[in-house]
Amino acid sequence: MLGKLARRNRRWFPAAAIAALAAAIMLAAAPAALAISPANPPNHNLIATCDINCTSAAPIYYIGDSNYGIIFHKCSTLGIDSAGTQAVECIDLYAQPDDGTNLVDVYPYVEAYCQNSSGYVKCREVYINAELGQGTTTPTQAWAHCQTNTTTPCSATGRNYGTVGDTYVAVNGAAGNCTEVGTLSEVWAVAEVGSWILTNNGVQELATANLGTSHALICSG
Repeated sequence: MLGKLARRNRRWFPAAAIAALAAAIMLAAAPAALAISPANPPNHNLIATCDINCTSAAPIYYIGDSNYGIIFHKCSTLGIDSAGTQAVECIDLYAQPDDGTNLVDVYPYVEAYCQNSSGYVKCREVYINAELGQGTTTPTQAWAHCQTNTTTPCSATGRNYGTVGDTYVAVNGAAGNCTEVGTLSEVWAVAEVGSWILTNNGVQELATANLGTSHALICSG
């Protein structure tokens, strides 16, 4: 992922104040911090680490430059066609630091793939609708769609990722805002019932129930 360098402002002191200090003392700027732009899509190779209440129903994650990525990853097999091709949908809860103060970008991140006994095969179509639940608010929608012979073809390697338009919510993870269930810092992701995958053999495998992650409380690290 690409990032932006946050620059620390330097202060200039009067000559008299400098002279009062030992001549050997040198003022050095602190190392620049790496911040991640909200425009960058999730990286499915990164996994965030839980910080507090990790075995509870809503563990707490402090998301920052050194701790971000997938919080929860959950998959379900929608079906297996007569040729032995398995259609699988996955939903991730993903968080990364925002350039804004105390903000964390939280994504409902979708994955779908087809596979057989030889490994991944290309899906013919993927139509996975997902949403991000947050506190008690209206969910934020996201989806992963692909179709053969269109401008959005399915992956030739089998695995299809994506939140269309990089749909995310910027959570205010400031101290005091991020540790209560039922607030906007409580988030989870759901792949919705009615989603489907069309295998390379032309068989539609349908999601007959929602597939949801566990809940997490998101703080700014």
